[in-house]
Amino acid sequence: MAHTFIQIANAVLHVAHTPTAQQVTVTFDAAQIVTWLIIGTIAGFLAGALIRGRRYGFVSSIIVGLQRSRLACDVTLLPLADGGDGTLAIMIRALGGEQIPIQVTGPDGIPIIAQLGLLADGQTAIVETAQASGVERIASAVRDPLHATSYGTGELISAALSRGYPRIIVGLGGSATNDGGAGAMQILVQRLWSGK
Repeated sequence: MAHTFIQIANAVLHVAHTPTAQQVTVTFDAAQIVTWLIIGTIAGFLAGALIRGRRYGFVSSIIVGLQRSRLACDVTLLPLADGGDGTLAIMIRALGGEQIPIQVTGPDGIPIIAQLGLLADGQTAIVETAQASGVERIASAVRDPLHATSYGTGELISAALSRGYPRIIVGLGGSATNDGGAGAMQILVQRLWSGK
């Protein structure tokens, strides 16, 4: 499997470093494609686990290994997230800014502290649904998506609006509820009707 991965990687590197080629055709057999999919799935799983666990050291070790190899490549550490847990931290890390604590209603109706991201551009706020309405905010024994609420996510959005941020990015992953955002909309409709 590792040998096939190296063949695929070498083919990709060859294509990327062939400036004079008009067209390059790279073919793989079914076994190579399946292997690539398995490796991609494992890499995606590891990346997700690393981000959730904030274990950037492992990824950094891979980068150091690539830099010490004989490959002529530039390597940039760019963690990714899917809009759920860790999205806010990764965006702040990549784009600059700060996280500020806001008291909001948790998914089970109990007040919690969630983080609101304010990017360095002074125009963009980041709301991570998992911060306010996330499944990790409720003990596994009492999780009930039918009774959980996204109201706290609406409170984070409202806090960004109150601070004058014209652009708000909302990461929707990791939610404890399936209310379709109805809880979040409650507070936003209240703002609309009150004229704030």
